Amino acid sequence: MSAREWTVYTTEDFEPWAIFVAGHVSLDDMHGDDFREAMIDLLKEQGFDSDDAQQSVEGGAVGHFWIRQGEEHAEDFDEEFPWFWSKEGVAGAIPITGMRFAP
Repeated sequence: MSAREWTVYTTEDFEPWAIFVAGHVSLDDMHGDDFREAMIDLLKEQGFDSDDAQQSVEGGAVGHFWIRQGEEHAEDFDEEFPWFWSKEGVAGAIPITGMRFAP
């Protein structure tokens, strides 16, 4: 797998939310055993045990996604976990590529 700067986000319950790089980049090397092992290693570096990391990666979806930061004045805004899944064209949406865990 090529060298990339990966970001790992978790939920407030310390469940994996996403592992990603900024922007929409090629998915060519984001499949197969080497990629899955690298994602498991990233989760373990964040404090997940091997079984939880493996289960998360097995259930994760690889692709191009969009996220946005929540509105500070919104009822569901949480300073520690301010990110939401989004869609292209939504104001403030940021393109990412990687593995999505949470719905």
